[in-house]
Amino acid sequence: LSFLADNGDSGSSRTRFSLHVWDRLAARPLDTLSSESSGVPSERMISEKAGITFSRDGERLFLGLSKVPAPRVESNNTTTDDKVIADLWHWKDDFIQPMQKVRASQDRNRSYRAVWHISERRIVPLADESMETVLPSGDGRWAIGQDDRTYRRLVGVDTTYSDAYLVNTKDGSRRKLLDKNQFALTWSPLGNYALFYDGRHWNSISIPTGRITSLTSSIGVNFWQEDHDTPNTPPPYGIAGWTKDDKDVLVYDQYDIWQISPDGSRAVNLTGGVGRRDRITFRYV
Repeated sequence: LSFLADNGDSGSSRTRFSLHVWDRLAARPLDTLSSESSGVPSERMISEKAGITFSRDGERLFLGLSKVPAPRVESNNTTTDDKVIADLWHWKDDFIQPMQKVRASQDRNRSYRAVWHISERRIVPLADESMETVLPSGDGRWAIGQDDRTYRRLVGVDTTYSDAYLVNTKDGSRRKLLDKNQFALTWSPLGNYALFYDGRHWNSISIPTGRITSLTSSIGVNFWQEDHDTPNTPPPYGIAGWTKDDKDVLVYDQYDIWQISPDGSRAVNLTGGVGRRDRITFRYV
C-alpha cells in the first residue's frame, strides 16, 4: 500500500507531504519519502495532486514532484492609490495571453513525474520543465516523455506537436524517438513496444532499440478516417488492444479488424474483408 500524509503542522504556512510505503504484513510503514529525502531536488516537494501508481512487479512507485512555492510576502502598504493591475506579455511567449490565463491554474498545480525504486530506497526525477509529460510502461522499466516547447507557438495556427523520448527510469536518461509527433504514443501491455499513428499509418517502436516499423503502409487499406471532412490531419479509427505477450496488436480500418505483428512480419484480416465488402463495421466489444 502507498499513501500520502501531511506534516500535521497546522501553524505552517505551507503543507509538506510525505509518501509512505506499507507492506500489508508489516506492523507499520516500511519506508517514507519526503521532500528532504536524498535525491529529491531542493526546489521540489512531494505533490498531493499527482497520482501514485506501482509498476506491475511492485518494485517501483511513480509519484509527482511539484515546485516549492515562493514564501508569501506580507505588505504593510494599505493604500491602493498607486496600485497598478497589468497583463505583461511578449510576442515570443510560448502561448498567447488569453491561453496563458486559461492555463494559469493548471501551471500552478503542475507536478512532474518521478519514480521511487523501493528496494534501493532511491528516487529518480523523470519529468521537468523541459519534458512535462512522462508516461511509464506497465513494468516501469521505461517511460515515454514528450517535449512540446519547440512547437507551442504553433498551437493557435496549426495543432499540437511534440518530440518524443524514451526515458530510462533507472537513471532518468533520455533518447529521442520522434520529431514533431502529432498523435499520442501508447504502450503495449508488457512494454516491449510503443505504438503511434503518423497521420496515415500505424507504426511500432521496438523498446529499447528504438527501431520504427510501419505496420499498415503495405496493406493497401486506409487506416485514417476516410470520411474526415475538415482541413486537418484525419485521425485513425483506433485499435482494439493487444493479444497475449505483446504478440499482436488489433487495429481497425473503417470496417474490419486487423491482427498485426508489431515487428511488421504478419498482417491478417480477422473479419475476412466481410466488413468492407458488405459495408458492415466490426468492432471489439
